[in-house]
Amino acid sequence: MPEDHFGERVAARYDESAADMFGPAVVEPVVDFLRGSGIELDNGVVVNQRFETNVPGIYAVGDVACFLDPLFERRRRIEHWSNANYQGSEAGKILAGADGGYDTVSTFFTESFGLTLKVFGDTSRQDDRIARGSFVQGEAIVFYLEQGRLVGTLLAGQDEDTEEKLEELIRDRAAPSGPRALADASLSLEEAFPHAAAARSETTS
Repeated sequence: MPEDHFGERVAARYDESAADMFGPAVVEPVVDFLRGSGIELDNGVVVNQRFETNVPGIYAVGDVACFLDPLFERRRRIEHWSNANYQGSEAGKILAGADGGYDTVSTFFTESFGLTLKVFGDTSRQDDRIARGSFVQGEAIVFYLEQGRLVGTLLAGQDEDTEEKLEELIRDRAAPSGPRALADASLSLEEAFPHAAAARSETTS
């Protein structure tokens, strides 16, 4: 079963109601024809950060690629056309002799009842999640934490600046000041993650 399928219950603790949100069905990679080829298979085709298989000259990208994500230092497989587009572009650079490889905060999105839902980072191994806002009202963020640090988000109705800040916080594996700060929609992301904001300010000064 792939790590990054989106089909989980989002409990709206910040609201009196709870909503079930389901995303696209899980895609099983078709790799039976590769058995016996010598190419390593495990939840798809196993590749490194540069999309190389264990067989020289053979690459794999997209839904079938179980790739090494350097941000989380573990293998992942993401089922979305935007991921396939990104990986294909990076593999093309490599094949053309340029630098390339997986070096981004993963993102994908889906539409559900007229609402665009976006997932940033890796939500598959979180040990805590805290929500702010309301999906019913069209504006919400669910923060996924692993050992107290932000590793992913599920969001709807956020502006481009907020989305960029969330990607930065995930890349930095930022630690929030506490669960109340994350749940309080009146607080900015800088206020919810004061240490990350301070570190970024020192870097740019």
